[in-house]
Amino acid sequence: LGQRALTEIRDEAGDLLVLIRQTKMDEATINCAVMWAQGESMVHLNVKFASRLDAPVTVLNVDNEKVAMNESHVSFSAIGRQKPKHYIMDLELYAAIDPNASSWNFAGVGTVRLEIAVDFASRRGWLMTAGTLPSSR
Repeated sequence: LGQRALTEIRDEAGDLLVLIRQTKMDEATINCAVMWAQGESMVHLNVKFASRLDAPVTVLNVDNEKVAMNESHVSFSAIGRQKPKHYIMDLELYAAIDPNASSWNFAGVGTVRLEIAVDFASRRGWLMTAGTLPSSR
């Protein structure tokens, strides 16, 4: 092989490495920032498609969104539409959740709102602790 051919192979390999690195970064998982409030019978969660509450949202819309609730856990996951990042949130509440009386919807740009019906009589101490909220600072 001549010098020119070797230079072309090196340049193409460099381009391939950049593409691999970019793809790996694009497939990152983001633990969503969560802001919560507690009412008489509901826990209200605003889940932001960013890793911190004071950071701008990293995507405006998501696809393949999944919300799952059982008696003690609530989780959310989705894939960013503009950037293929995986956005997740998983919380354990220390009171019984009523999934049938709970709901969720997309709130403003880059957020989802969950209204979680809770049986406060079953509460074991604090409903949630700061440790259960990833990136809530």
